Amino acid sequence: VLGKFHPHGDSACYEAMVLMAQPFSFRYPLIEGQGNWGSQDDPRSFAAMRYTEARLTAFARTLLSELGQGTVEWMPNFDGTLDEPKILPSRLPHVLLNGASGIAVGLATDIPPHNVREVAAAAVHLLENPKASLDELLEHLPGPDLPTEAEIITPREELAEIYETGHGSLRLRAAWESEGEEIVVTALPYQVSGSKVLAQIAGQMEAKKLPWVEDLRDESDHENPIRLVISLRSNRVPVDKVMSHLFATTDLERTYRVNMNAIGLDGRPRRFNLRDLLAEWLGFRLETGRRRLQWRVDKVTARLHILEGFRVAYLNIDEVIQIIREEEEPKPVLMERFDLSDAQAEAILELKLRHLSRLEEIKIRGEQDELMQERDELEQTLGSKRRLRTRVKQELLADAVARQVEVGPAAAWFLDNYYVVQEHMREVRESLPRGYYQELPRLSSGPLAGYPRVYELATTLISHTEARVDLDNVETFVRAFQQERSLSIGELWAIPAMLRLALIESVRRMTLRTVERLADVENADRRGASILAAQEEDI
Repeated sequence: VLGKFHPHGDSACYEAMVLMAQPFSFRYPLIEGQGNWGSQDDPRSFAAMRYTEARLTAFARTLLSELGQGTVEWMPNFDGTLDEPKILPSRLPHVLLNGASGIAVGLATDIPPHNVREVAAAAVHLLENPKASLDELLEHLPGPDLPTEAEIITPREELAEIYETGHGSLRLRAAWESEGEEIVVTALPYQVSGSKVLAQIAGQMEAKKLPWVEDLRDESDHENPIRLVISLRSNRVPVDKVMSHLFATTDLERTYRVNMNAIGLDGRPRRFNLRDLLAEWLGFRLETGRRRLQWRVDKVTARLHILEGFRVAYLNIDEVIQIIREEEEPKPVLMERFDLSDAQAEAILELKLRHLSRLEEIKIRGEQDELMQERDELEQTLGSKRRLRTRVKQELLADAVARQVEVGPAAAWFLDNYYVVQEHMREVRESLPRGYYQELPRLSSGPLAGYPRVYELATTLISHTEARVDLDNVETFVRAFQQERSLSIGELWAIPAMLRLALIESVRRMTLRTVERLADVENADRRGASILAAQEEDI
């Protein structure tokens, strides 16, 4: 980033990265950090950059995953040496999910963060019903969802007015519970420091304004990030009265302003209401989706053009070899003799001899058929607004589920590594015999609905290895799984690759003692292959 896309110094970049890594500052952090990245009590207590490590979170990939697919325009960076995207092709409405806060000349913005599933549900409803009213959207998106667990006490009527006008104020109140003669505060409002709250209460105690309170303690630790204990003088002290006084005089209750100012697609800043902001983002998402599909169509068409040249070369292989051997400049001769384009002739000349076998010709024909089918499907989607909207809807819901869903540990791991698994399954799909992947039975319910059942095998195996099941019994486990689910032959083909996926994760999570029992990850491939062979014999 430094020297390429950011014209400021390293301290400005690092502080911005720290903010994006703090789960109490961002509803959905964009950076996964290791080391001291500050605390809610003191957000600026983070360690120097030489003591920390960082990488992008899975959520950040929703901002960047389509960057190289022709979705947005590019422009020169600050010194003109590189190109950078004008905007990021976000797959989710990030402006609502993590909110925004900033100030410019005569204009300020304060957009609170929201829950990804609620925002996605509201966006899908507006996509399906473009004339939907604000009240209908509020059924899916009832209010903000800030990083802390403090309670929003703003009445629903005022929230509806905020979303209708684009400005107003929110009130957040600390979460607390009574334990005998003690009051325990378990969550603070957004951006409130626990030490500051204790200092405010202590000041009132010294000024004799809190005769009911005897002592204060901060019992916050790693397991309980916020645990402020207020000891009362006796159990006859009215707890509600004490808390009402503290809410009125300390930061245990705070008001936050809301100004939903943003720059629209036309480049002009204006104040949005909730419906207009969602509609603006949906228009942006439909356009980026259309551009991505068109980019893919262009890539497929270009590849088909090259494959057609290869087909001509295979049909006239002897003559092509003779021209290449005898001519000093074979390229123009090939183009004239076989009516080839410059790209086709160049690809033929770069072709390796080992690719001239009969098997390669069969593979090229198979690839042509698959690419032509993909091109037809993409062109149908591009030619139909309804198909494009359906595709955007499916992607939006999939991303929302992948970012936040309550599932077991194995499926949670799958969703946290959604894009990694997608890349891996692309390899699985290519390794299967033609047509097998499409015929794999799909799951009909749960967080993995719509995906092949073989995913369930991998996630179930992960949960078993987390329970320290002896890996020598993996074959027995898969046999039992096959008998219970009646796996198809296509699923049996996919088992080795999915076993490798599961065992790679188990190796990462298991203790060193158990890891030493595995020679390496390749053992998982060999074990999966032996299981496949045994299953095929049974069938």
